[in-house]
Amino acid sequence: MYLLWQYSVAPSSHLLRVDHNVVYLASPDRNIIALRASDGTVLWTKRGT
Repeated sequence: MYLLWQYSVAPSSHLLRVDHNVVYLASPDRNIIALRASDGTVLWTKRGT
């Protein structure tokens, strides 16, 4: 899922960690995004400060 996300949505995002079925990504503007690993659903985003 991370590779698909990175390739098609956010090429400059960085993988922070994988925990159970959740992938955590950091975007260039310092937002943190949590994706469900099984289907890529965005669970939540946290705006960077």
